Amino acid sequence: MVRASLEDGRTGCLTASDTDLGVLQVYVMGGEILAARSGDDEVQLLRCLRASAALPPDQLERLAKESGAAGQFIDALYNALREEDVQELLHERFRENLFRFLGAAREIAFEPVDAVFVPNIQIGHDSRALLDDLAILRDSARPVQGSRAPLLPGTVAASGASGLQVVELCRNGTTVSELMRRSAREPNRILQDVIDLLNAGALKWDSYPPPSGKQADGGGPVRDSAPLPAASARVEDEPDLDAFGDYDTTRGEGTFTGLRDVVDLDGSQAEERHGDGWQAPAAASEAVELPEATAAASATAVSLNFSGPRFGDDDARKKLEVLNDVLEAVSTAVDAKIGGAGTGQARVQLLIDGSSGTFAALFNNVELRSDGRLPVELVLKNLRKRPGTEHRRLLQRAATDLIERALSLASEDLSDELMEQVLEKVAGYQQRLGI
Repeated sequence: MVRASLEDGRTGCLTASDTDLGVLQVYVMGGEILAARSGDDEVQLLRCLRASAALPPDQLERLAKESGAAGQFIDALYNALREEDVQELLHERFRENLFRFLGAAREIAFEPVDAVFVPNIQIGHDSRALLDDLAILRDSARPVQGSRAPLLPGTVAASGASGLQVVELCRNGTTVSELMRRSAREPNRILQDVIDLLNAGALKWDSYPPPSGKQADGGGPVRDSAPLPAASARVEDEPDLDAFGDYDTTRGEGTFTGLRDVVDLDGSQAEERHGDGWQAPAAASEAVELPEATAAASATAVSLNFSGPRFGDDDARKKLEVLNDVLEAVSTAVDAKIGGAGTGQARVQLLIDGSSGTFAALFNNVELRSDGRLPVELVLKNLRKRPGTEHRRLLQRAATDLIERALSLASEDLSDELMEQVLEKVAGYQQRLGI
C-alpha cells in the first residue's frame, strides 16, 4: 500500500496497528515518503545514545525528562549534540520505522491530509529505492532473526568500524536479539552487518545452548546439535520486537536467552521460554561433543548467503563515466550548433541544477567542468552521505534521469544530423549502465 500511495501521488498518513510493534505511521506526499514514526521513537533514540556513550548520564537523564513533551525532545537533542549527529540519529530512526512498517502484520489504513506537519521530516532520499532495499533486507534477514544460536567471531578479520564493533560484541557468544539490544545502532543496520559478516566469515554460528542446563556424563554442560536455520528457511511469524524495549529503565538487568525473550529478573520464566522456543529433532537429541556441534554450525553458516555484491567506488565511477560520456557529447554538440563555447555547458548545468528532490542531494554543489563532464569525486562524496544500501539504485536512477533529460534537450536544440552524431557517440549507454 505504501508503493500504491507513492504512485498515486497521495498526501496522507498510512497507519499500521500491530499488537507487537504498537502503532506505526508512514507519511507520504508528492510521491515521496516524508516521515515514518512509531510510539517508541524517543525510547529508542535514548537507547541508542545510552549504548553509544555519546552523552554523560546526567545529560541522558535530562533528555529522558523531555521525552513525551510534544516538540521538546528533538529540540533537546539539538541542544545536547552536534547538528550532524542529530540528523544521523533521526534519519536512522526513520529508516528503522519504515523497516518495521514493511513487516507489520495488521491491516493498513490510509488517512488523507492537506499537508504533512510532523517531527522528523526526511527529504533527499529515493523513496522507492529505499523501499526496495528494506524489503530485500527483511526477506534476507528472516533466518538470522529466527535463529536463537549465539554468534561468535569467525576465522576472517572484520573490516570497517561497524563490523569490528559487532564482532567485539559477539566475543563471548551473543544472540542476534541481545546484539541488537546492546548495540548503539538501529536493529535493521545490525541485521545487515550480521549478514555481511557471516558471508565474509568474520562471524559464525555457535551451536544452540542446552534447553534445560543438562549435564554430560563427566559433569560438564553439553550443547545440542539442533540444525541452524538455512537461508531458504522462513519464519512463520514476524519476530516481535519486545527485545528492543527500554528494559534498562523499566525492568532492570537480566539475561536475554533468545529472540522472543525479555529480561527476566528472577529466572522463573527461563525454563518455560526454552521449552516453547525450540525442540531439537529426535535424531539429534543425543548429546554430542562440542567440536562436532561447532562444525555443524559452521557448515550451516556457509549456506547463509543473503546479500549480493556490495556497490563499491569502482562500480560507481564506471556508471558516472557513462553519464559523463553522454553529457560531454550533448554539451559539445550544442556548442557546435550555437557556435559559442560554453553554451552547451551552461545548458547542461541547468539540467543538473533542476534535478528533482529525489536526486538533488546527489548533485548538490556539483558544477559541470568546461569539457562538459561531472567532477566524479564530488558526486561520489555526495553519494557516500547516503546509506550504503541506497547507493546502487540511487546512482542508477539519477544517471538515467539526467541522461534522458540531456538527450531530450539535444533533440530540441540540434538538427537531425547533429542528433544522429550524438546518438552514435552514446550508443549502448543503457547496457553499460546495467539498465
